[in-house]
Amino acid sequence: MSTTKTGARAPSKRETWGSLRKLPSGRWQARYPAPDGETYTARTEDDKPLTFVTKTDARTWLAAIHTKIARQEPPPNASQPSSTPTPSRIRRLPRFDLSPGS
Repeated sequence: MSTTKTGARAPSKRETWGSLRKLPSGRWQARYPAPDGETYTARTEDDKPLTFVTKTDARTWLAAIHTKIARQEPPPNASQPSSTPTPSRIRRLPRFDLSPGS
């Protein structure tokens, strides 16, 4: 007799909306489908590539974009379709000074 459960599914590793991928740098990239049918890569407001330190950060950003689209607000960078990033285009997030008095 088999010890595996039939009908039980392993948790899905896919996002329910949009997509995430781990870059060779170890950072995470998010992509999302816009209402115009194009797929867009996460970018800053000044149109620079945006990557995330953790998968949770990328998922949080993706959820915020999904909410904006659901509310029919224009998502950021909806005028530029995604392009494949090269390592030289991967953005490093700024470090913040958390010392007291700053």
